Amino acid sequence: MIKEMAYENREEWLKLRKGYIGGSDAGAVVGLNPYKGAYTLWAEKTGKTPEFEGNLITEVGSFLEDFVAKLFTRETGKQVRRKNRMLINDQYPFACADVDRLVVGEKALLEIKTTNSFPVMKKVKNGEYPEQWYCQMLHYLAVSGLQKAYLAVLVECRDFKVFELERDEAEISALMDAEERFWTFVKNDTPPPADGLQSTSETLTSLYPDSNGETVNL
Repeated sequence: MIKEMAYENREEWLKLRKGYIGGSDAGAVVGLNPYKGAYTLWAEKTGKTPEFEGNLITEVGSFLEDFVAKLFTRETGKQVRRKNRMLINDQYPFACADVDRLVVGEKALLEIKTTNSFPVMKKVKNGEYPEQWYCQMLHYLAVSGLQKAYLAVLVECRDFKVFELERDEAEISALMDAEERFWTFVKNDTPPPADGLQSTSETLTSLYPDSNGETVNL
């Protein structure tokens, strides 16, 4: 069963989201987000470090979201609508989904992105997109039960690309199994294995400021 949870503002949304793995967390869980690893995500979900609440880049992306949705409709002819509800699926009680838009008349969602990152722009212009975006859409398909995800990307306000992702049960199963294992670390307050990401090093430094940089007892 899929349930809907309402929220009035961003503060309520952040509070709700803290108790679940969200779509933007999925890449970190499986090691496919170059900016955040599972260890940092674990520290955030257990309250040991503050969760990322956004910055100017994410604020601009949020401001442009409606514009990109209109571009998608203009380019594809597909109408979209807001959900304004957080989705929770009994099959995955550790996960939530807050999709950007639903596609009218289809069992599909729309994920909206804006970017001016050179590596990302290069990928998108070559007909690809970052792996963490793939994980995010896969996560949303799992929780929502929908059959397809569209990805609309505004590149440096100069180019616009649309991608499609069909539901893949094997990929969904692998991702959600990984998320369930990760959530066990959160529930047990036991850290997952550390990795070599800069975010992990920064998190360890934050948690253990008196460490000599050589040995940390976890």
